Amino acid sequence: MTPRAIWPAGFTPRHSNSVRGPGNGGLRMNISKLMPAGVASLLALMIVGCAEDRSGPGTRSHPARPHDILTPRSQGADERDDAPRRIRATFRPKVFCYSLLVPQESWIAIGGSELSVVKTENLSTLRKLQLSADVRSLAVSPSRKLVAAGCGDGKVHLIDAASWQVRSEFAPYGVDRATGKNSINVVTFGNSDHTLIVASHFLGHALVVWDLDANAGTELIPAGRPVGHVKLSPDRAWLAVDVKQSDKLLVYSVADWSVRAELTKPEFGSNPIAFSGDGARFAATSPTRVYVWEVPVWKGPSKFDITQVEGLGQGEALGQLDAALSMDGTVLVTSGPGVTLVDLRSRKLLVRLPSHGPTAYETAVRFADEERKIVYLSTREAVLVHIADLMQGQE
Repeated sequence: MTPRAIWPAGFTPRHSNSVRGPGNGGLRMNISKLMPAGVASLLALMIVGCAEDRSGPGTRSHPARPHDILTPRSQGADERDDAPRRIRATFRPKVFCYSLLVPQESWIAIGGSELSVVKTENLSTLRKLQLSADVRSLAVSPSRKLVAAGCGDGKVHLIDAASWQVRSEFAPYGVDRATGKNSINVVTFGNSDHTLIVASHFLGHALVVWDLDANAGTELIPAGRPVGHVKLSPDRAWLAVDVKQSDKLLVYSVADWSVRAELTKPEFGSNPIAFSGDGARFAATSPTRVYVWEVPVWKGPSKFDITQVEGLGQGEALGQLDAALSMDGTVLVTSGPGVTLVDLRSRKLLVRLPSHGPTAYETAVRFADEERKIVYLSTREAVLVHIADLMQGQE
């Protein structure tokens, strides 16, 4: 048996030396017959642990720990536990991980009690910034020159992406250090470096379009309608908003902020949403359903239930905290709890990674490095995995 990377139909890393699957593009992943136990044990020695020492300043490498070898969740003794799935690197902030920014550059930003800038290659630390409070949301501007950081005290910091110096700050709902009820849980740029969309998960605040030149905001969704997930399309033409206490998703045209579509969610409540990298598809997920629309006509949705996903066991579900789509929209990754990778075309489970512990929750997930990697947050750490490591099958 010779392990190799096998990609599902339509899903190939966007780099010239990509590893392609079999001629029919299908996925052949017989999990019960993967590598023998000795090989999985040997892989433990190859793990790169790139982490911060929480006992004091500075960084150091940590040895591999038992949970650094990721194995699928099993309801009993199962040969799947020997699958060659491993973490390439981890990053641990002082306290918690709250937010993740993967701008498809050489760096990744992680928000926690401080803002950490790390290398996409291995999550090693490039820079740290101490802002006014915990960093709850992050966004990069269209020019890639600015990073916006929304904080737990209600402030938004605008940071120069070259020098990583704070340029300015503002507080759309006012500053509240005591209760955190002004926390900026959503921040994203519009179609220019001069416009930000900001929101709080708390009932008393509106979703606001903030004009940075005028230092003033306009309500897009009024207070009393708390928002959950907010995603901007890759071409910055559409803003999709998950309205928490409803069964609707609102899609705005960024050109004039008019509502262009009102979509029905898979389930009432908060649903993770995602645009494909090419902007041609938009998905909303729940633990048990996936809806996919075509953009920009918003045709659809095509629907399927997770009982149709080959490889998911009885009682298993998709992540309920975040979602991301591949460049062509054929592969969906969800998080919370664990991380689940599904081929939407063949409706097959590709990879399922469990939570890192009984109290851990995977709160955010993104494709990175031209879709060769996945980066996700797991409560107290950021984790980097290579898709090629996860997708090893047999001849």
